[in-house]
Amino acid sequence: VGAGVLLGPRSAFGLAGATIIVGIGLAIADGRGWLPPPTITHTRTSVAIIAVAAFVMLVLLMQLNARELRAALGRAQRELEERRLAEGALEASRREYEELVASVPGAVYEFREGPDGRMSFPFMSEGIRDLVGVGADEVERDPDVLFGRVAPEALDALRESIRASHVALVTWHHDFPVITREGVPRWLRGRSVPAALPDGGVVCHGDLTDITDQRQAVSLLQPALESTADGILVVDNGGAVTGFNKRFLTMWQIPSDLAESRDDQRLLQFVVDQLADPEAFLGKVRDLYANPDAISVDALRFRDGRVFERYSRPQRTEGRTVGRVWSFRNVTESRLAAEERRRLELQLFEAQ
Repeated sequence: VGAGVLLGPRSAFGLAGATIIVGIGLAIADGRGWLPPPTITHTRTSVAIIAVAAFVMLVLLMQLNARELRAALGRAQRELEERRLAEGALEASRREYEELVASVPGAVYEFREGPDGRMSFPFMSEGIRDLVGVGADEVERDPDVLFGRVAPEALDALRESIRASHVALVTWHHDFPVITREGVPRWLRGRSVPAALPDGGVVCHGDLTDITDQRQAVSLLQPALESTADGILVVDNGGAVTGFNKRFLTMWQIPSDLAESRDDQRLLQFVVDQLADPEAFLGKVRDLYANPDAISVDALRFRDGRVFERYSRPQRTEGRTVGRVWSFRNVTESRLAAEERRRLELQLFEAQ
C-alpha cells in the first residue's frame, strides 16, 4: 500500500507482480533443493499470514489502479467532448465565412508571391466562375488558369502593376480586360492589400469585380468628356478611378502611366505638391468622401500662381450614389483680371 502511495498505482502494481513472480521462482527453486537451507524458518501459520497479506495488498493495488483508470477515462471523455465542441464551432465558423464570401459580388481571394517570384492562390472564392468561367479549385491548383484568361495585350501591364504594389507594399488597384472561357470579353477590377511575409514573400487579400457595364458607360460618355474645356475625374465609392479626360491629365501634369493605375490615392499624392495649401485640399477631399451626397465649389491656388475652380458632385445611377465627379476649370486669367481690377479701383479711391 505504501508503494502505491509513494510510486503510484501502476508502478506499485508492477512491483507487486514482480515480487510475486520472484517469490514463485524462489519457491520452485527451494522445492528442488537448488537453494541453501534457510536461516529463518516459517510455520504454516506465518506462511498463511504472509499469503493473506500479499493477497490483500494486491486487491488494494488493483482498486487503486482501477480508480486511476476511471479518472483517466473521465479526462479522456472530457477532452473528446471539448474537441467535438471546438470542431463544431470551427465548422460553423467555416460555413458562415463561406456564406459571407458567397454574398460578396465578384470573387474574394488570397494571393501569394514567394521570394523566388512564384505566384499562387491559396484561396479563391467560387465567384470567380461567374467572372471568367473557371472554377476556384482550378485557380488554386494553377494560377495560370486565371492569368491565361487576361487579354494578351493587357497581361504585361497587369503583372507590372502587381509587382509595383508588392515592392512598395501599397494597395493594388488595376482594371484589366479578360476573355471568359465561353469567349465573352469582360472588364475586371482588382483590388488588394499586400503584406510582407517573414520569408521575404508577399501575401495579399483582395477581390475581383465585374466593371464591364461601367466601362461601357464611360466609353459612351468619353466623347462628351473630351469635348469639354474642364478637366474631369470620376471616382467610384471604393476609391478607384472610373473615368477622366485628357484635359484633366494636362491641367494637373499627370503622367499617363500614373493615370492608368486608376488609383485615386496615388493621384492625390502626386498632385498635392503642386498646391499652395495641400492640407486644405486633402481636408476637403476627405470631407466630401465622408459625405457622398454633398456638392462643393471652391478655388485651388497653385504654387506657380495658377488658380483652378473645383466643382464636385455625387455620381448617381438609378437613385444610388455610386461615386463622385470632380470638375476643374482653369480660372487663372479671370482671377488675375479681377484682382487687377480691384487693385486699380483701390488706387483710384485713394487718389480721390
